[in-house]
Amino acid sequence: MSKRVTVFLSCLGILTLPEGAVQAQDSSQNLVVPGYTVPDVPALTILGATSNKIDRPASASELGASAAQVIGADGTVQSGAGVEFSLRTFGVGKSWNYYQYKHDWWRRMLSQSALSFGTAASTPPAASGGTASSSNSDVRAAIGARIVLWDQSDPLLSPSYSSAVNYARGKCPDDSNPADPQKVVDCRQAAFNEFSSWKEPQWNAGGIFIAGALSGLFADSKIQNHTWDDLSIWGAGSFPILSFAQLALGAVYDHKFNPSSEQLAFAARFRVGSTRFRGTGDITVCAEKPDSEPRGKWAAGLEVQVTSSAWFTANAGTDFGGPPGTGGKFSLLSGIKWGYSSKPSW
Repeated sequence: MSKRVTVFLSCLGILTLPEGAVQAQDSSQNLVVPGYTVPDVPALTILGATSNKIDRPASASELGASAAQVIGADGTVQSGAGVEFSLRTFGVGKSWNYYQYKHDWWRRMLSQSALSFGTAASTPPAASGGTASSSNSDVRAAIGARIVLWDQSDPLLSPSYSSAVNYARGKCPDDSNPADPQKVVDCRQAAFNEFSSWKEPQWNAGGIFIAGALSGLFADSKIQNHTWDDLSIWGAGSFPILSFAQLALGAVYDHKFNPSSEQLAFAARFRVGSTRFRGTGDITVCAEKPDSEPRGKWAAGLEVQVTSSAWFTANAGTDFGGPPGTGGKFSLLSGIKWGYSSKPSW
């Protein structure tokens, strides 16, 4: 039996699974496919420039310096930039205390959400997807936002973390004017013990996230010569089911301005198991204009943690739907994917 399995897998080849990709392009059908998380830096994701070095300014003056490096004195836009910042860059939230953060939803949302900006060289005409007006001097730029509406896995909401903070605030004397040095030492040790007992959130913790990005083409890298070319909006959410299951949902809307086209896709994943082992079931449905023929993929799989930093993941599935002759063929064997990654495949 083991010999037959070895031959079987060698015929399939090894395909590494994507680690929760949010928006991928299906080369066979030119479809935008959703994942189960929203992009960390939407502006770079829409540009396909996620390898850009990211600058994260901590103040308004640093943000201004970053912007000055992106837009030259002559009004030209420089490619290869990546900037991410939050409202804390402008001082918002820096005076909030832990109690306010924990009990006010809007404070957590503002603290965890971020804005982004990025630039990348435009695709030259000879490459796939280039246009007749594109040249090597053209630059694409994008602005984006990532908004955290609800995040159950936020470590600052951990009961043990809260206990440690409350203990330190209520029991320990002011370090700047200690009445009893030994009491300070004892309190710090007790607080440390509280912190060290912190446990990671459950593997099926819930959350709701949205993101959006708008990109444009700057002809000859000049800021006054721009046209919008793409708008993408992502949404994702995960919801715990008791302690052994999770439902994850994802959606992406993509609008191309020239030529005008729209795509909308949805995904769902049901996971059952534990921290280190779980089975998965996936379904993705895409509706693409102009044919508006729903189509999609389904798959079943598993996730197994083999070391502290490595996961074995495997999926098997097939396509369905679409215009006549483009889907619905049962091809389970050719749809098998397996490999190792640093994260579970969701």
